Amino acid sequence: MKKAWLCAAAGLVLLVAPPVQATFQFNFENPGEGQEVSGITTISGWVFSTTGNPVSVQLFVDGAPTQTIPCCGSRLDVQRRVTGAPANTGFGLLQNYGLLSPGPHTIGVKFTASGEADQLVTHDVIVAKPGGRSGENAATFFSFLNNLVIGDARVAVDSDTDELIVAPVSVEDAGAPDGSGLTRQATLRLRWERSLQSFATVKAGSDNSFAAVQQIFTNRCATSNCHVTGGTAPMSLSAGQAFGNLVPIKSTEIPNMFRINPGDDDASYLYQKIIPNPTIMIVGNRMPLGCSGFSCLSESEIQTIEDWINNGAPPPQ
Repeated sequence: MKKAWLCAAAGLVLLVAPPVQATFQFNFENPGEGQEVSGITTISGWVFSTTGNPVSVQLFVDGAPTQTIPCCGSRLDVQRRVTGAPANTGFGLLQNYGLLSPGPHTIGVKFTASGEADQLVTHDVIVAKPGGRSGENAATFFSFLNNLVIGDARVAVDSDTDELIVAPVSVEDAGAPDGSGLTRQATLRLRWERSLQSFATVKAGSDNSFAAVQQIFTNRCATSNCHVTGGTAPMSLSAGQAFGNLVPIKSTEIPNMFRINPGDDDASYLYQKIIPNPTIMIVGNRMPLGCSGFSCLSESEIQTIEDWINNGAPPPQ
């Protein structure tokens, strides 16, 4: 009788034993954390459950679920280097980042498998959108480009960031609401992205902020035979001439610096020449020439130029 009771108790223990806890092994490869993204590229990586149960993957954009990401395809490279990995672990989906507004976003993938708690992994990204402007209908304007013309562009290498600066380019939108196909001018920065194995647009300036900058140049710089077409200064800042003499052109006073380095005011020599406390040793005097006190550019004028530079130094529109 006692032996039978012990056997029954043992059977009860077996019945209520906790299930094996599964864990996900994964790598959310693309986009990487903090990556600048643009155009149509792949959201990809690999995942498997240690229980061997099938895994489903769902895409999240800015905290909201969007669609299922196909999983799981052959990744023999993962099987060779990750202990316990099956042959089929890869997931991937084409994402059009043009559907998002320029600036910061969060891209996430959620893994689900039977017997395991869901796991959401997110990466913060920065969307670069040629032709796009913050605050516009992100799903309508410049979500897909008919064309990007670089025939009149100047190309320079920023050796500090290992990026190409291309300006001005003409960007044609394929999705304008009236079907007309909007065209805007843009300044682009391109960088080799290892995860994509190609060059990608990492910054794009396409707003209309240069108009206010040109007004400052016209009122304060392209005057009195100074930085004016036909004037005594070597660099004209007259309307129709200023952008072409600044972006992306190296300074003659400090040849290793750009006059305007799109996206970086500290690395823009013109900006260093107009602020009261430059972070580098400039050649000659602060500009405008002979400025002192109220005759120098005002704080608001300097801020306007600084904002234009840091917004990507977009061309005249």
